Amino acid sequence: MQQTAPRSGAAADLGVLQTETVMPARTRTMHPLAVVIALVALTGAGPRRIPAANDVVAYAKKMFASDLEETLPRVPLDDWLHAAMPAGTVFAWTRSGCDSVPEHRPGGDPFCAQLVARMPNRAYLKLNVELGNTKQGIAGSPHIVVSFVHCIGAEKEFHDVHVLSDVAAASKALAAASCG
Repeated sequence: MQQTAPRSGAAADLGVLQTETVMPARTRTMHPLAVVIALVALTGAGPRRIPAANDVVAYAKKMFASDLEETLPRVPLDDWLHAAMPAGTVFAWTRSGCDSVPEHRPGGDPFCAQLVARMPNRAYLKLNVELGNTKQGIAGSPHIVVSFVHCIGAEKEFHDVHVLSDVAAASKALAAASCG
């Protein structure tokens, strides 16, 4: 903003008008919210979309066994697992980080529905079903990651689970084992 200064001294004698630039009392700064929006746009970061734990568990339990392995029947995963495991198996579902080392992925970090099923002989199944990521929420094709059936005891057996049908085979193999 320019203001006209009064004429005085040599400048006034020459008929020259003096002007000076005066900064306004409040300078323009970028609003903090605008800064955040700009940084999000530049980095590609966005809000984290991690569904509540009970929503992840409910989704996993209701999805079909055939969603994880095409050759299996179109029955809810939880029902299929109860039928595949020995009678008396105790099931505990939670949401997890898929038991993987946290690593930043451009598409967002993964999350899983995790089942820990303890058989009567104390062998157990740990099943992680990756359902989505922190950027998109529940999205994409579900698949099994970092999963196994384990027996700590005289046999110390360990069976990796890569496909859902591995659960039935491994749990039957360990059903009669002496796990500690």
